[in-house]
Amino acid sequence: MPGQSLFASSVNEEMSWGPQEYLTARLVDSLEVSNWMFLKANSGEGAKDIPFPESVPRPGEFEEASQEVPAPEMTPVADVAAFFADPFQI
Repeated sequence: MPGQSLFASSVNEEMSWGPQEYLTARLVDSLEVSNWMFLKANSGEGAKDIPFPESVPRPGEFEEASQEVPAPEMTPVADVAAFFADPFQI
């Protein structure tokens, strides 16, 4: 099927889902919100708070990293020049 090849999915992650998958995720999200509203409306005043449901993650949506990623170490210019000066040193 067009748009569902491995190459297309690797180039654009959003291509890995078709219309059926997006509609299913939308239905699941709607059902979770509907259940949340029902529980909120029918809970007593002393009941603990029910958190709003999170949506189903879609391709291309990334969560922000909770940890900082360390900066990569750069190879000194002299080492790179020495490597390319003698390509047969491997």
